[in-house]
Order: sequence, then structure tokens, then C-alpha cells
Amino acid sequence: TTGSNNFPVTPNAFDTSFNGGSNVTLATDLTFPNGSDVFVAKFSDNGSQLLASTFIGGSGNDGVNTATQLRKNYADDNRGEILVDENSDVYVVTSTLSSDFPTTTGAYHTSSYPGQNACVFKFNHDLSQLSWSTYFGGDYQDAGYSMMLAADHSVYFCGGTTSDDLPVTVGAYQSAFAGIVDGYVAHLAANGSQMLACTYLGKTGYDQSYLIKGDKHDYPHIFGQTDASGNAWIHNAVYHTAGAGQFLIKLNPALTADVWSTAFGSGNAGPDISPTALLVDYCNNIYMSGWGSSALNGFGGTSGLPITSDAFQSLTDGNDYYFICLSDDASALVYGSFFG
Repeated sequence: TTGSNNFPVTPNAFDTSFNGGSNVTLATDLTFPNGSDVFVAKFSDNGSQLLASTFIGGSGNDGVNTATQLRKNYADDNRGEILVDENSDVYVVTSTLSSDFPTTTGAYHTSSYPGQNACVFKFNHDLSQLSWSTYFGGDYQDAGYSMMLAADHSVYFCGGTTSDDLPVTVGAYQSAFAGIVDGYVAHLAANGSQMLACTYLGKTGYDQSYLIKGDKHDYPHIFGQTDASGNAWIHNAVYHTAGAGQFLIKLNPALTADVWSTAFGSGNAGPDISPTALLVDYCNNIYMSGWGSSALNGFGGTSGLPITSDAFQSLTDGNDYYFICLSDDASALVYGSFFG
């Protein structure tokens, strides 16, 4: 995200001009007096040369999440993700407040929904052409946080929503909005033209889907936050903590059923950490990291999170990074450590 009208762009870029927006100060105290755009930049392999760089945005603020109910953690204002395929084509998911964000003919949804929307788009390798671009959302507030590419180049993405009318598909794992804030997962065709599947992920209170990654068979794993109590998120998982504030769920590729789901954390009936990273390895071990601090987030912290006997750091002051690894199918805690 940039508020600079002189951000370095390259001559044949898709958009060489800053599109601006309105004056906004985020919860992180970052101020964009002239509004904000998304930028995408590509460097040479040794970092010495800017190979391509472009703006993308509309007349509103882009690349920011200003929806109050969706900003649970410090710095949720600036979430989004970028991925690159084997052809060096570039995929991005983020959020927009522009009613005229650039979309492409034939894309899934070319006009904005009310309020804040998620947006998903693809550039060619040198950022000169927008291959496809689409809005995603409903009648209220929506944010796009993370994405994964399937083997066929279709795109799964996730985020948070207060909309009760997302375009869920027939047979979806969760067809109805359940709480104050819900997570969601959506699956777009490789050319961005069709919503292949879409489901809510949420219980009766607060839930958001922050990170999504696939295993070698393109089964999406989603790492999020919840304030659900008891065993609401626990299904077919040996390792779990009742009332824990972080959930992890494995869905089938069609988003019609879960394989298993679990919750982990201190068990203090609310989120402990802000989800930061997620990885599923070839053997289906699941790696997650996050950070916690009640001083910044206003809740939780790293105190009381599960660690293992081989932890790199076994003590925390409550304001640290946290790393956890679960074995295949959430059957056991492999590793847990603080870092800070």
C-alpha cells in the first residue's frame, strides 16, 4: 500500500499514475493524507534492479482495511497477500474502498458492493497487463487477507466479513452468516470468471479467516481467530484445546465439508495471538506463527500458550512471537515455542 504519488513505477506498467483517495489515518497511526493505492513491484534476483512496478487502484482508498469490526489486531489495517506462479504471473488479494477499482471484462464481479470490498486480481509477469480482476463481497463490510493457488491455477482466498449475503454456493460447508463477524473462503476459476465455491466460516460471535494454504492435494487449511466457547471448532481432531481462541480447519477442495477442525491456544475464551504465517508441508505437518501482546491488541498475549519440551524459548512475558507445529490431521502437538 502506498500514499506516494511519486512511487517508482516502470514505463510500460499497467498504471503509472497515483489514483489517490481520501485522507485516512489507520489504527497503526499510519496516515495517508492523499489516499492510498495498491502497488506491485518486481526486483531482479539480486535486488539490484527494479524490473517492473505499477500502481493499481481507484478513486477511493485501496490496500487498506478500515472496517472497524474487521480490525481485531494491531495492523489488520494492512493485510493482503501476493503469490507468483511458475510463469511469474502475479496474484494479489487485498481490500478496497473504491467503487471504480479496475476490473476486467468477463471477471466474476465487475462492480463494487456497498461499503468495503475484497478484491482479487492477476497481472502478467512484467506487470504491464491486468489478466483479470474482480470484486468480492456483500452488502456490508468485507476484507481479503490471504490466498492459495491450486494446481490448475484456480485461486482460493479468505478473509473476514460482516455481510450476511455473500455468494455462497450450493452445498457449501456453511451456507449462512452465523455471528457478528464471520470468516469466509472462496474459490475462483483460473481465469477469474466464475465463483466455483464459497462458504462462510464462523460461529455465533467473532471469527475471521486470516490465512489459507493448501496441501499437496489442494485441500485448503485455514488459520483464524475465534471467541467461540467449548468445542465449537473441534471435529475429528485429537489435538485440541476447548475454548481456545485460534482455529485451524481443513476443508475439502469443493468447500462442502471439513476433513477436521481444531482450536488451540490458552483456552481463555478468546484470541491470544494475531495470525502471521501458515504452511503445510509435504507430510501434512502444519506450521503456524503469530504474535501476541495485550498492550497492542488490547486482548490476549502469549502467556499460557502450549509449548514443547524442546522449545527454543520456554518463557514469555506475554508480548512475544509464537511458533506451533501440528502433525497430520491435527493428531498431536509436534512443537511449540516462544521467540522474543
